[in-house]
Amino acid sequence: MSAYSEIVLTNTGPGILEGTVSCEDEKLEINPEDFSGNFVSIELRYNTEGMNKNDIPEFVFLAIESNVGTSNIKIPIITEKIEFTLKVGLQVASGASGITRLVSKPTKSAETYLLASSDLEVIIPLIGIKSNGGQTLFYNLGCRGLGFTVGSDIAELRIGEDIFRIHLGAVVDLLPDGSFAVPLDVITSFIGCEIVEQDDVMKVVSRN
Repeated sequence: MSAYSEIVLTNTGPGILEGTVSCEDEKLEINPEDFSGNFVSIELRYNTEGMNKNDIPEFVFLAIESNVGTSNIKIPIITEKIEFTLKVGLQVASGASGITRLVSKPTKSAETYLLASSDLEVIIPLIGIKSNGGQTLFYNLGCRGLGFTVGSDIAELRIGEDIFRIHLGAVVDLLPDGSFAVPLDVITSFIGCEIVEQDDVMKVVSRN
């Protein structure tokens, strides 16, 4: 048994991005460990064979060393079904692990529900990377990427080397804690989940 993910390394500056990816956890397989190019996909596979559920870590840490510097990023290990419930105006989420207090209350716009990105990272093991002075937020999952920009109602979806523009139905706002108010329907679709709605209650579950 194994958990699979993928990250995409991009370079928008001059020259060719070159470097290595490593992890102290020997159970994580990285392919390739050495890279060269301005759009590079790195496959990650965590071997959980023979491990008890409680022994599987929630995250692993990658060290990316390149000719433009060194970065350390946290990668979630998702091996279980995702399921949680939210209610508009209520500052908690409920799921299999119990009740989680949220930083911000979920809200509803004309076309979608909005949730703080900082709360998403607690409910779902999905870590965003900020750039552009904290005005852009980007998620990687498998060969796909999803980017949001403060003040925009359009997200950028990357699948391999293809880029698509998604109209969100709401403008992405910057919240007081520095997180982003992001559309829940776009996030759930990105991670392979669906929303079951009843009044202002949203149940998010993994697709079968």
